[in-house]
Amino acid sequence: MRIVLVVDDEPMLRMLAIEMLEDAGHIVVDFSNAAQAIAYCDEPGNDVAAVVTDINMPGDLDGLDLAR
Repeated sequence: MRIVLVVDDEPMLRMLAIEMLEDAGHIVVDFSNAAQAIAYCDEPGNDVAAVVTDINMPGDLDGLDLAR
């Protein structure tokens, strides 16, 4: 299963990205912060094919930390 991860702290932007990606036929998993997304990626069996992320997000980790 190929998954696109969407991470954005702005709900409306996240919902727009999810809608566009799902309309294009992708399976989308979304989170509001990088820490949640990293925890998801660390779970066995979660095969993330691509990441769409905001750079500036609240919390200890931002989109660049997520990408790394």
